[in-house]
Amino acid sequence: DLESGTFTVEYDATPQGNNIDSLFTLSDGTAAAYADNAVLVRFNSLGNIDAYDYDNYYAENTIPYTTSTEYHFRVEIDIANQMYSAYVTPSGGNEITRGTD
Repeated sequence: DLESGTFTVEYDATPQGNNIDSLFTLSDGTAAAYADNAVLVRFNSLGNIDAYDYDNYYAENTIPYTTSTEYHFRVEIDIANQMYSAYVTPSGGNEITRGTD
């Protein structure tokens, strides 16, 4: 039940530059503003991976990214509680918690 349950989304992304500002989002339709998205994860302009927590961008752990390296993202979404947790695995590395709830 996507209105009250939980689900997981996984995807891979490879930054094509250093200190870029590239955003990955999930929404329930077309998003015209940040508030229209349920999940926002990005490669930020400081060279790290972070996510939006409905107030500002945040990272539980500092996760730097490197140009042309593939990163695997796993996002667990809890619709009923309007929360998500994000995890990142650098190519050849171990999964790192980006942020929970």
